[in-house]
Formats: sequence, C-alpha cells, structure tokens
Amino acid sequence: MSKKSFVPSKPVIMPLPEENLVSFGDRLLWHQLGLQLTGHRELMLTENEYVATVRGFYPDALEHNVRQYCSYFNSRQDTMGFRHSEIEMPIPVEFAA
Repeated sequence: MSKKSFVPSKPVIMPLPEENLVSFGDRLLWHQLGLQLTGHRELMLTENEYVATVRGFYPDALEHNVRQYCSYFNSRQDTMGFRHSEIEMPIPVEFAA
C-alpha cells in the first residue's frame, strides 16, 4: 500500500507493524503538528483527509470517534512532554483549510 494511497500528493505516515489505532492516531497528529510548526502547511492534512487516512488503515474505526480524537489529543497536550521554546504551550494541532 502506497503512502499516498488515501491522500494524493501529501505525505502520510504508515502504521508501524502491530501498531494500534490510538498510537497511530497520536503519531499522525504529532506529524501534523510538526508540519504546522515548521511552516509546511501545504503538506498538512485537512480533517477529512485525516479521517480518511485513519479509517483507511483501520477500517473498523468509527468516523465520529476519529473526528473527536483530535480534540482529546489537544486537551492533553500540556502533559505530553512537547516543548517549543518560542511558543507558549499548549499548541493545538490544526488541520489544513
């Protein structure tokens, strides 16, 4: 399966062998945050692309739960250990427009 199989022309990280849904969701959102902070917004996923990617790799995931997960992720960022010296925390993960 191609990295771009669910979202044409944007980099999408692949699940690791035996990786569970939550771990992959976390990694995908961290990837989004990395693109957001480094000014690569053109490579960021829209919310619909994020949902399509997660559900593409994990077909049993419920769309509503996948959409809600970003809010859950953002609400716990202050305890996740991410720090950026120039930006006040927490930094919510955004989606492309």
